Amino acid sequence: MTSQLQETLADLERRVADRTRGLELAAKVAQEIATVRNLDTLLAQSAELIHTVFGLYHTQIYLADSTGRTLTLQAATGSIGEQLLRRGHRLAIKTGSINGTAAAEKRSVVVADTTQSATFLPNPLLPDTRSEVAVPLMVGDRVVGVLDLQHDFVDALSEENLPAFEALAGQLAIAIENARLFVETEQARTEVELYTRHLTGAGWSEFLDGVNRSERIGFNYEAGTVNPLAEALPETHNDHTLAAPIAVNGVTVGQLQLEDENNQSWTSAEIELAKAVAEQVGQQLENLRLLAQAEQYQAEAEAAVRQTTRQGWADYVNNLTPLNSGYGYNQHQVIPLLELNETDTTLTKPLTIRGEMIGELLVEADPDLADDAVELLTAVAEQLSARWKMPA
Repeated sequence: MTSQLQETLADLERRVADRTRGLELAAKVAQEIATVRNLDTLLAQSAELIHTVFGLYHTQIYLADSTGRTLTLQAATGSIGEQLLRRGHRLAIKTGSINGTAAAEKRSVVVADTTQSATFLPNPLLPDTRSEVAVPLMVGDRVVGVLDLQHDFVDALSEENLPAFEALAGQLAIAIENARLFVETEQARTEVELYTRHLTGAGWSEFLDGVNRSERIGFNYEAGTVNPLAEALPETHNDHTLAAPIAVNGVTVGQLQLEDENNQSWTSAEIELAKAVAEQVGQQLENLRLLAQAEQYQAEAEAAVRQTTRQGWADYVNNLTPLNSGYGYNQHQVIPLLELNETDTTLTKPLTIRGEMIGELLVEADPDLADDAVELLTAVAEQLSARWKMPA
């Protein structure tokens, strides 16, 4: 009895040690692949590292396509792996194969003895496979691929060492997702930069249109005096001339050109200073351009609004029946202006909507009307304008 207990205890200790060792190896592999950002490199390195660390017969990694219907082999070890990759080896995500079942059912599939398994499909290129484990690569509830491990010994891959491989598969899935997101982010950033450069170039072409302003603008500083340039300076290439491009969002919009009056070469510090100044000039020029064009667009929008308002009121007035040009108050009642006797108007305040005058407030008053009364009439005109709605 004592010997049996000792054997059982020893077996438990061995199994715990094996599982601990497996988890340690899985953690080591996960740490190695965590910083790889290129997806192809990540998959190739992961397959080789797992293959070497765990002493496997064959290791391969499949990725699921966007439809979730097909697994495509993306990394495999050895010369056999190279052959399978060249063939573009694929599997359907459905039951019928170990890897297809793992992806379809989102669970690990363990074949401890391939000779006793009905689900194992032998591969003529891998005749020595005796045990196999397929672990789905999961991100949340989504299958991104399958990690397939094969050994040439029966029971070398079993339920006992499955926790280590599942932990490793979890880390690998996260690394794959991070690599994909990194690629997508880089692509999006590149597209934004290209589009920004396009908009910047188009903006400067529109700004320097030769109509509102010259296509070339430049200034020359010499002997304490700043003068506009009639034409662009010729490009000079010598040790005494320093040229720093003025760029905005990667688009060169100008140039800062310096000439040493003593014909001396420029130091590295002076070159860096010129580049820094050119960069600051570029940023400020872009700010000024955007401000100028914003003011131009605002003026154009305001002009369009005024035109729309003017036309709208013209159409409204023309459709009035009967047509009254206005109303007046004769100290007794409000009546149409046509019925009022002509009087001398001493005070006129415009009625405006969106900057367009649509009428007037006319008052017959003492020429020496007090300032506060004038302010009151101005306020009345403003309130009347504000409450007057544009006709539908």
